[in-house]
Amino acid sequence: MTVFEHNGLVILMTFKNLKGPFCRNCGLSTWRRMTNTTLLRGWLGVFSFFIAPITVLVNLINLHKLTSLAPPDQSYAVRQPADPGSGLFKRAGVYVYAAVLAVVLLVYVIPALGH
Repeated sequence: MTVFEHNGLVILMTFKNLKGPFCRNCGLSTWRRMTNTTLLRGWLGVFSFFIAPITVLVNLINLHKLTSLAPPDQSYAVRQPADPGSGLFKRAGVYVYAAVLAVVLLVYVIPALGH
C-alpha cells in the first residue's frame, strides 16, 4: 500500500508518498505522521485547500488495510517495529484543520448563504 502526504504552500505545493509493504505498527506510524502533516500544512494555498481533504480521504481508505493486519511477529523481525505513537485525534493536525474549516465557514460560506 501507499501512504500519501500533501503540503500546501502559498504558491506551490508538494506531494510525498511512501510505498510499503508495512507491518501494522510501521504502517500505522507512517500513516499517522503523514496524515497529521497533511492536516497541519496541507491547506495552505488555494488549490491545496481542496487537495488536502482528498489526500486524507485516500489515506483513510488505506487505513483499513493497515488495521486489518496482524501485530508484527518480532521473532522474525530484522529490527524493532516502529512505535505507532498516539492516535490521530491526539495530534494537532485534526484540530488545526477543523479550526481552518470553521473560519472558512464563518467568513465565506455563512455570509454567502445570507445574501
